[in-house]
Amino acid sequence: MKNLETPDENKTNKNPEYLKEDYWFDIIKNLVKNYNEVPDPIQIRAAAIIEELGIPSGPYSAIELNTENKRKDEIIAKYLVNVPGVIIDKATGIVSHDFRDIYPNGLPEELKKVLDPDTLKIMEIEYEHKKWMQTADISVLEKYSRGDTSVIYTRLPGGIDLFLRGYAHYKDWHAFHQKFFQRINESAKIIAIEGILDVTFKDKLNYIWKDRNDPSGYHSLMHQAVENDFRGYFTTIDARCSGKISFEMLDRALEKAMGFSGSMTISKFFVWYFKYLSKENPALMKSVKSEKQLEDIFGFYRTGNVSTFNDFLTEDKKLFPEGAFHSRGGGHSFQPTFLENGQLVFADALAAIKWMLIGKLMADGHLEKGPMIDYEGFAHTNTKLFFLKHSQYAMEVVLRTIYELMTETIKEKNDYSKIYRMLDKPNWTKIFEQIVKLVFKKGEMWTDSKLVDVPIDFLKIYKIDSSRVIPSDEKIKDIRKLIRGINKKKNK
Repeated sequence: MKNLETPDENKTNKNPEYLKEDYWFDIIKNLVKNYNEVPDPIQIRAAAIIEELGIPSGPYSAIELNTENKRKDEIIAKYLVNVPGVIIDKATGIVSHDFRDIYPNGLPEELKKVLDPDTLKIMEIEYEHKKWMQTADISVLEKYSRGDTSVIYTRLPGGIDLFLRGYAHYKDWHAFHQKFFQRINESAKIIAIEGILDVTFKDKLNYIWKDRNDPSGYHSLMHQAVENDFRGYFTTIDARCSGKISFEMLDRALEKAMGFSGSMTISKFFVWYFKYLSKENPALMKSVKSEKQLEDIFGFYRTGNVSTFNDFLTEDKKLFPEGAFHSRGGGHSFQPTFLENGQLVFADALAAIKWMLIGKLMADGHLEKGPMIDYEGFAHTNTKLFFLKHSQYAMEVVLRTIYELMTETIKEKNDYSKIYRMLDKPNWTKIFEQIVKLVFKKGEMWTDSKLVDVPIDFLKIYKIDSSRVIPSDEKIKDIRKLIRGINKKKNK
């Protein structure tokens, strides 16, 4: 870990340097340069899913549905939605999308008047949190283990308020900050918990609820919310599952320790994975010439590598992670580079899709409307924000990493053969059903023994036939042939 500079508790960023208005547009413009003239199969499949789910493929308007107060939406867009963020440190490239950094002295009065009262309450409590941190009596060493993290406000289609609340997995970190989480949770309608990596998607919340020894602090967060009269729903949008099979932790030494023979190595996975990507995502493979190069790029995203991220500490005692994207030079990047792969970006890309689905349910009246809070490790906040702004690319990343999507379907530990078969002949219906899975639970006030399931079936509500959503290989060939023909005519 290292400092951006020596923290000065009496110094605040009163005059932030704002990112350019076209910050997000420039990112996606650079990504689009990597596409082929004829869309890859993965692009066509992603577009089909996005369209069927009724969520936007790229930049969208976050105005409320059937609103009579257009001025309200304009003000929220002006002060929050359309402001990309601020530069924290030019040398390292760190930027912040935290509203407390955008407006270090408090929200503009015009904005306060139009925000949802519960949303405004959450923001004002987080400003108190920031002020408290500036005067908190902590040692130099504790500044890293107890530093605050970003709180990012974003607005989903239909005018749904979502907070990406950074979380740090240091010992006692939750206990140090918990009084503020207890207060903001009172105003939330939905609280998302990041989850445990080796537990299946549907079981994550139950596991955390019961695990009194959970070192992450999420167990305490959930129970404290219920004890403080939280009446909304808990959810998880974290679909990682490493309980039966893991691609992130495997390396040569670990394979040997786990008893794999020389013929059963992670390299075999890359042979199958290279073949899958060559067929589905040839635009990506223009930059990846061999199985070995794919393995080297993928190695950047392994848990062992991600856990070595440097955390940067600002003058406000706030932690920022090193960029979670893979730069083309082999290091960390704060912006996507079209090499997105691996468990971390898979988790954030799919989380963005699931948030879009939850936001749609809320906007359409199937869930009570109100602010939502996503508690997550602070290395996820910026990547997830990007994917929320570009759902089409998020879906492409999910389809790139279908091996991660299907890990919870593995019955036998380390059954790589099933993954190889799936990469060879994907079952697109099952893949689609995994993508749209949602979990909602409610805590009971009178007992701490269980959570109550709240069954909400997105496919049933919107009458979607999962078998008819993703085009077949034959259909994909026809679509690409048609586009190729149209492009030839244009170029004559």
